Amino acid sequence: MSHSFHEALRGFDPGQILVDGCAECEHRSSDLHVALSYLDDQRFANAWRRAYDHHASDGRATGRISNAEAPLLTLLWDLQVVLQRFGIPLNGAVPHGWLA
Repeated sequence: MSHSFHEALRGFDPGQILVDGCAECEHRSSDLHVALSYLDDQRFANAWRRAYDHHASDGRATGRISNAEAPLLTLLWDLQVVLQRFGIPLNGAVPHGWLA
């Protein structure tokens, strides 16, 4: 499976982590383990921030969220909410150095 030229796909937003209409992105979206494990450090940080921006602002602070990325962003938001219960600030920044 290969990636489509994302910029040519309808509804494309350059901030999207996974893009609708791309077979590879949609495959990743169908399995959150695959979606999460393909993210490098920068893409993970971008997805973490995008999840925060989207959910904390009811979607007003982000560009178009694709159907393909929505499950991943929801998972990352849920993790942020759970981590907040352990003292990790809910601010969209990937937590660093909080494990002893």
